[in-house]
Amino acid sequence: MKAVYTIIKWFVLISSLSIILSFTNKNRKSQIANLNNIEIDYEKFINNEEIINYLIENHALFDSTLISDIDFVSIEEVLNEHPYIKKAEIYTGQNGQVNLHLENRIPYVRVINSSDDFYLDSKMTMFPINENHTENVLIITGKFILTNSKAKKLITLINNNDFWRSQITQIHFINEEEVYLITRVGDQLIEFGDLNNQEDKLNNLNIFYKKVMPVEGWQKYSKVSLKFNNQIVCTKK
Repeated sequence: MKAVYTIIKWFVLISSLSIILSFTNKNRKSQIANLNNIEIDYEKFINNEEIINYLIENHALFDSTLISDIDFVSIEEVLNEHPYIKKAEIYTGQNGQVNLHLENRIPYVRVINSSDDFYLDSKMTMFPINENHTENVLIITGKFILTNSKAKKLITLINNNDFWRSQITQIHFINEEEVYLITRVGDQLIEFGDLNNQEDKLNNLNIFYKKVMPVEGWQKYSKVSLKFNNQIVCTKK
């Protein structure tokens, strides 16, 4: 008898939950969507007003629309096509509230040459510069080839090191065999040479900064060459 009572109790409980969930789902679908919040991870390039205008321009603004009539996946796809947005997520709350979370592309380097001017993020994805804000990042000039793995390695070595990131402001590519570094402190041109032995070259330059510059001064040399193996060649002014 006790077992029968337990089965009946669970049956009633499950039935009640099913009715509640069904009612909640039906009620939710009949709700009118209301854009409640736009959360942007990096607001230097885009803001809420620009996102709303972008949705309007792409016929994707869902305000005052039934929740059941909204294709949230399609709206996320539209947002992901925005050049400054890396990933868009939409989630709903109570009473038809709709929230957007936007993960933006963050500038890693800026590439400037005779025909282009654009940013790259840490995944080397291109996106445009912004008229309202200029990011202080490493600048790449000359004949930079985006698919060159050795060039990308040098960029990573510089950007991932606090000292090099603050000291080196620009990498200039004459070609793959002739690369130069422009520094923030000191007016020496750093002749990096080719893209081989990058860690050794940067290590030699670091030793030069620590041991030679304090003695000789920052203004004595016009060029510091790292292109030769295991040595530094300096040209006096």
